[in-house]
Amino acid sequence: MLATIAGDFDINLLRDVLSAQETIFRFKGHAPWGDSTEYDYVLTPENRQIITDILNAYDLMRTASPEVLYKALA
Repeated sequence: MLATIAGDFDINLLRDVLSAQETIFRFKGHAPWGDSTEYDYVLTPENRQIITDILNAYDLMRTASPEVLYKALA
């Protein structure tokens, strides 16, 4: 399993996404045989709430003491 750690750029990008009135993610792929596909995704209110909840949890974890983090993640 590949895991990545969100950096400041990633967190700030998510905060910017949440502060926008409307957010559209555009995904564009390129296949080796020359075909390209494009897909737009409009962020729903439910997804906006999920991102908000995750960022709130992230902020709490960053400010918690090591002892509290250990108990919370055990």
